[in-house]
Amino acid sequence: MTWNYRIATHIFSYKDIKEMEDNEDIRLFSIIEVYYDKDGKIDGYADAVNPTKDWEGYDALLGTIDMFPPAFLKPVLDLDNWPNEYEKENLIPANCKYFDEVQGRNKCTNPFKKQKSCKRVCDKFEKK
Repeated sequence: MTWNYRIATHIFSYKDIKEMEDNEDIRLFSIIEVYYDKDGKIDGYADAVNPTKDWEGYDALLGTIDMFPPAFLKPVLDLDNWPNEYEKENLIPANCKYFDEVQGRNKCTNPFKKQKSCKRVCDKFEKK
């Protein structure tokens, strides 16, 4: 079994918190540990872990933090629809997309645009 860190998302509902039950549901994002079987298929996850807490040394904590960036380059997992991916088009930050009036089309300025995982998202946005 292997594992890595991934970004995951889910809807949080306030309906069970009496003082806040009138608030709208919100989408939350987290870094989780994802486990894979011997064939590389997702086998499970641990979401109750805070991977940045209580390390015995600075280098050990830094080693964990160094494992986070690749998670941002993989598809986001949808915990409400496990183990499916969350529609990544929704993840392009608003300041990364704009309408180019000179060329008359959408443009994506996402800093990860050239990386494979973001390229298809930006391409799809730019075709609209």
